[in-house]
Amino acid sequence: ARPGSRLVNLYGASETADQVAAHVVTGDDERAPRIPIGRPIANTKIYILDRAGRPLPIGVPGEICVAGVGISDRYLGDVPAADQAKFAPNPFAPRTTMYRTGDRGRWRHDGVLEYIGRFNHLLKIRGIRVDPGEVEAAILAHPGVAAAAAIAHAGFDGEQRLAAYLVARGPGTPPLAELRRFLRTTLPETLIPTSFLTVDALPLGPTGKLDRAALPAPEAMITASRPPHGSVEHAVALAWEHLLGRPMGAEDDFFAAGGQSLLAAQLGARLAERFAVELPLAVLFERPTIAAQAAWLETAVL
Repeated sequence: ARPGSRLVNLYGASETADQVAAHVVTGDDERAPRIPIGRPIANTKIYILDRAGRPLPIGVPGEICVAGVGISDRYLGDVPAADQAKFAPNPFAPRTTMYRTGDRGRWRHDGVLEYIGRFNHLLKIRGIRVDPGEVEAAILAHPGVAAAAAIAHAGFDGEQRLAAYLVARGPGTPPLAELRRFLRTTLPETLIPTSFLTVDALPLGPTGKLDRAALPAPEAMITASRPPHGSVEHAVALAWEHLLGRPMGAEDDFFAAGGQSLLAAQLGARLAERFAVELPLAVLFERPTIAAQAAWLETAVL
């Protein structure tokens, strides 16, 4: 920014007189995963509500709902009832209207509002609702990542999996194993993408927003590792291929290749039967490569 100028992040919608919240951007915001949308402007109330319309505590994501003098009463003309229902009586101020934005947000501990994403962007991965904005924010927190996007895609078995796209900050891309370790410090295993793809830039639409439909087809970032050697590695590789649907290298990561907890349990059962040993599931998580699993099996059989 030019010396003496200020950058203000504004939030709002046509239904809410364009701007209902404002935040003056500081140097600290540039280092944060998200730039907040700030505090309500004068004569405006903003609520973070759950699906039942109840206020949520600080830090818990919910729907951003807006009330005040700048709120419309309804859409003009022949508009579907579902859209008109976004304008609802304000339970916190009788005889006034509240607009349900469909946006997700949360209050920070410093009293400013953080925008997370749209409810219609929520993904369902193996029966679990996943907020791509939360995953993207966790990836962006890595110092080697400048931009990120997360989507769902169908794997080789037809099941939905989480894929992430990232733009590297600087000449090098963070190693996949390091990035996955970093994400495990803030995300549960179910929210860690199984595929990572580095791109030069994220595609943007005419309004400057991410164009998810223009992202390249997801693919797993698998290392070009050596082929399996020896009878044990070949046996482990055969079990992997049966579950993952394609041949794998000896140093490839089972979970980065699309494996997950259920497939890991099936893999453990197959290997335990093949080698007649008791194979704890933790071994597969701690040793996620063919080579490491084969080495453990060789020791256990001996």
